[in-house]
Amino acid sequence: MLVYPDNNIIIDYEKRLKVLPFNKSIKYVYSYVHLEELKEAKNNLDNLKNIRLTTIENLTDGQCVFNCDNNVPTLYKANPTNIYSIIENPISNLLSQKLHDASKHWKVDSNPKFLMEKLGIKKIEINNYTPEQIVEKHGNLICFFVEQTCNCKQEVFLSCFNILDALGFWQDKINKGSTMNRLYDANHAYFASTCDYFVTDDRNTRNKANCVYKMYGYNTKAISYKDFIETTNMSDTNKSKSNH
Repeated sequence: MLVYPDNNIIIDYEKRLKVLPFNKSIKYVYSYVHLEELKEAKNNLDNLKNIRLTTIENLTDGQCVFNCDNNVPTLYKANPTNIYSIIENPISNLLSQKLHDASKHWKVDSNPKFLMEKLGIKKIEINNYTPEQIVEKHGNLICFFVEQTCNCKQEVFLSCFNILDALGFWQDKINKGSTMNRLYDANHAYFASTCDYFVTDDRNTRNKANCVYKMYGYNTKAISYKDFIETTNMSDTNKSKSNH
């Protein structure tokens, strides 16, 4: 079982607010996105960096999801400290700055109700839709938007997250960093698509991710920490019964 924990899960695990199960059937993985978010930390970064990199290394045993040359996410063994040293270099910082600048051009955040009003969408209704219903009712619009804005699979996730947000589906609260945060969320969901489970306690991210997985035929399930624990407990119980 491959499991991709969201940044919020890793932070709570590090603070001992959450306990993650370890057994031979579970393998946790990380991506550079976890490290990019670490780099964004404002307070006491030097101390936090050492703690977080150790946490990620111990949790994942250095199993990292990378993009291959053909833009397909693939699992590799890579020490997070080494990866962090790469993303700290000036070229990487320049690319990160370009991402920040690009995120400012998503105009929907300045008027988040624009598309909802045009289509007569109410949040209280659309937030009750299943991924299947989203695909049925708005799949054509989402596909059109993706085709106009994407050049690769990774960009598909961000475009889907953006258009789902514009449709009011588990819409993010607008603040200074909301668009950039959605970029991180979408990229986490993308790299998690190599895994069985994407564990996140961000409800907005979880629901958007499951829509993208459904729409593009991924087998990954985005679930909460609580559901993940229940799933692993049930799996352990079934294994115990089968051994008797």
